[in-house]
Amino acid sequence: MVTTQHGGARLALRRVAEEVGFGATVLGDCATELVRGVQGRGALRLRAVVADVIDTGIRPLGTISFLAFAVGLILAASTSWVPEWLAVPFHVDTLSMRFIGVVLVREFTPLLLGLFVASRFGVALTARLGTMTLTQAIDALVVMGISPIGFVVLPALLAMLSTVLMLTVWCNVLSFAGIAAWFY
Repeated sequence: MVTTQHGGARLALRRVAEEVGFGATVLGDCATELVRGVQGRGALRLRAVVADVIDTGIRPLGTISFLAFAVGLILAASTSWVPEWLAVPFHVDTLSMRFIGVVLVREFTPLLLGLFVASRFGVALTARLGTMTLTQAIDALVVMGISPIGFVVLPALLAMLSTVLMLTVWCNVLSFAGIAAWFY
């Protein structure tokens, strides 16, 4: 059977649609389990959320802090230099601080932190789900009537959301400390 280029593109598009549909299904199941847990009809495992926050958000805090401070220093160093022939009529440090502040808060820090946190949570959740599948713990949860999504995925998702929020504020503060260390 000979496939054309369009057939391959159609197959790839179908696979992407299936993955997006699966992701939407998992998010919908997480939302359902969260509502059930808040209403008291399901188990909302706050200890698991706190454990995930500690494992993937608090333990790598030293690395994240160093990275955020270094990003502030590097951006301050790279934007503080303006050639003399431009004859800029305003103070360069003030303009650089404003520019760096906007770039850090809106773009750079959330992007770097999102990549860092998503990779840590992704690896941890994949390892946990793989181990549970291998030892048939997922099947045991289903047999006991416990939703695997609510038991494993929802605590990790809640921990990731809260970790990203807290670490974004922390990284922005440290990035501004790096800027201040460069200019002052």
